Amino acid sequence: YLRGKTCMDNMKISAILYSIVAIIFILCAATGGSPAFYGGAAAFIALAAASYPKKDKKDCEHNGSTECVIVYGGFYGGAKQYAQNLSEQTGIPAISYKDEPSLSNMRVIIYIGGLYAGGVRGLTKTLRNFHLRDNQKLILVTVGLADPNEQENRDNIRVFLQKQLSPELLQKTKLFHFRGRIDYNKLTFVHSIMMKLRYQSLRKKPLETLTTEDRTFINVYGKQASFIDFNALKPIIKEIHLPVERVPKNISDR
Repeated sequence: YLRGKTCMDNMKISAILYSIVAIIFILCAATGGSPAFYGGAAAFIALAAASYPKKDKKDCEHNGSTECVIVYGGFYGGAKQYAQNLSEQTGIPAISYKDEPSLSNMRVIIYIGGLYAGGVRGLTKTLRNFHLRDNQKLILVTVGLADPNEQENRDNIRVFLQKQLSPELLQKTKLFHFRGRIDYNKLTFVHSIMMKLRYQSLRKKPLETLTTEDRTFINVYGKQASFIDFNALKPIIKEIHLPVERVPKNISDR
């Protein structure tokens, strides 16, 4: 019967068998048998407890943990959507950076921030005076319109991060880069003016001088665009040692 079973299954079966024998010993003692049966029962109960497989300690428990937190910040909604979906998958609470969550007692800190005006939204405020301890893990996710698979775009993001994080903290941080979304109809008046000025400035530049990020900006200007892919969250779930659940591929799947 045990052939073909996993080691974990065999350990569970052994624990059950030991428990059954312990129950038999207790019944024998209770029905007039020798008191020595109680001693035997205690021995088999100890064996059952020792045989039952123990769960490995994870960075975060699947049903959520007070030692893990997801913090997000953004303008266009992409960072928040990623944070909420990751929270649904892991049970880890997702909190806006504006709520100023305390990070000192957290073992795993996942920051998901939109790229905006040369930096990650809310990152500087969240990590001000923060020092990463040896037992802590910091995961940083940037969310932008430009394709992070392009080396040029990743290099630009790193330049931004070098302005926001110390060299030591940046070296210890696990980085992920996602694509986000934008809806020009929902921008504030000031933000809309800033985008228009940037668009007009880029249109005046020679095409060969434009970066891939510049070209992406021009292509989506004035439109509603979404590049959100929740499957990109799977490596993060693995990073914090949680089972990978099936996640919607993009926002239209929800």
